[in-house]
Amino acid sequence: MVAVVADDSFQVKDYRIIQNVKAELASAGIKTIRFTGTEKPEWQGTNSKAMIVITGHIDAQLANFVRELGDKGYFTNNFVVFNSCRAPLTRTLIDEINSKYGAAATFAYDKKIDILLSKIPWPPSQSD
Repeated sequence: MVAVVADDSFQVKDYRIIQNVKAELASAGIKTIRFTGTEKPEWQGTNSKAMIVITGHIDAQLANFVRELGDKGYFTNNFVVFNSCRAPLTRTLIDEINSKYGAAATFAYDKKIDILLSKIPWPPSQSD
């Protein structure tokens, strides 16, 4: 299993959720890779299915990250969970993930996500 994290160059406001549990993921056998825009999915060309979970504040930076993942084939025939608030851009991206990038299906929230966001430090420290 692999956790893909947006490189800092994407400026995705993701509250460092994955980076903050990197040690726990590693101990569970989940490798974390930083996506800079050039990496193709490790499972590409296999019959494997993946569950892609996207977490971040819905804005142009997240949209750029999602589109880069799509262009590199991360969504093709895979399932996607889109953890971001409902907004017109969210619906646009889900449409693209399913139609343009060929995801098998996408789950998304139907309203604003605001649970505990005030408890997550922002901006994050840059060490990981």
